[in-house]
Amino acid sequence: MGNLAYTFWAQGRWKDAEELNLQVMEIRMRVLGQEHPATLNSMNNLASTYSNQGRLKKAEELEVQVVETSKRICGQEHPSTLSYMDNLASTYSKQGLWQDAAELEVQIVDTRKRVLGQAHPDTLTSMNSLASTYKSQGRIDAAIALLSQVASLRSGVLSKEHPDTKQSVDILIECRGEAESEARLDFS
Repeated sequence: MGNLAYTFWAQGRWKDAEELNLQVMEIRMRVLGQEHPATLNSMNNLASTYSNQGRLKKAEELEVQVVETSKRICGQEHPSTLSYMDNLASTYSKQGLWQDAAELEVQIVDTRKRVLGQAHPDTLTSMNSLASTYKSQGRIDAAIALLSQVASLRSGVLSKEHPDTKQSVDILIECRGEAESEARLDFS
């Protein structure tokens, strides 16, 4: 059922995905309990469906519950917990809650650097997300500094031609352009 729900999700069939994800979650809660990792994953999948439907407050409420439970059951450094935190930060960003997103992303980056290392692809993805949040906050200098690190590390780890590396470089170029425009305005 979970695979079919994912297929509906991937096809953009949000209502079908929601109905099936809800069924899967309810069955897992009843059979496995609310704190079982498979149940948490189902709750997260349902929250992602809500997010894609634009039901961001409902997604946020469910994601907060999943993050808190996962931290308690699996621990703050568990890959699933960090993934759930990523999803919550993304939901905050979609709502324009940049400060909440940044605070969560800083925690994720710090934890992934400590546990996985700075050059791990997951760490680099989290750093890239934080840089994008800084950009959205208007913190262009912080975004440029972080994106410079990410682009350099991704180039070495993944290659210069990898889509993730190119994405980081593109955002970096965009930020540098914004910084130059602001500098020209300051001299006008």
